[in-house]
Order: sequence, then C-alpha cells, then structure tokens
Amino acid sequence: MPERAAGGGSGNGAGPAAGTVQETEVISAKPATALDHARGLEKGFRYYQALEKQQMQAAKRRTLALRELECWNKGLGRRARELSNRFIWAETICPTQPPAQGAPALAPV
Repeated sequence: MPERAAGGGSGNGAGPAAGTVQETEVISAKPATALDHARGLEKGFRYYQALEKQQMQAAKRRTLALRELECWNKGLGRRARELSNRFIWAETICPTQPPAQGAPALAPV
C-alpha cells in the first residue's frame, strides 16, 4: 500500500484530505462499482466466517461438557451417589435395631 504524503492529503496532492467530510461526499457522489460491492461482500463474509467458527467452537464445548456429565452420571457419579444414598439410608432413615434379648448368636462362641 503506498504511503500517504505528510499533511493528510489523498496521496497525489489534488484531492481532499483523507477521512474528511469532503472526501466522504466525493466517495458517496460516485456510483458504486461491482468492485465496491465485492469489497463489502468480502468484509461481510469474513465477519460471518469468524462468527460461524466461534459458534461451532461453542457448540463443540457444550457437546463435550454434556457428554462428560453423562459419563460421570453413568460411571463414578452413579456409584458415588448410590454409596452415599445407602449410607444416608442406613444411618438416618432406617438405623439398625439393637439385637433383641435372647436372640441366638450368629456364630458359635
């Protein structure tokens, strides 16, 4: 890309300064060419391509997280939950009763 001349001109010294109201009016006064439309489409394409990539990455992270949770619930999570449920049931809901008086011993003494 050619360097602009010091002083903020358009580079050839004949047009209005870059980014000024006059330059904007000059640009908007010209009809858009196919190349101008192509530039706009290209910029939009880049934006939507990046957006789609981010959406795909987010969906992949979500899918992997759900798969990991499912594996946890089927594997260690299920076993840990069953063990804790049994412990809670045995200790709080249904505590063991002391053996009745005169009950036979389970093993010979």
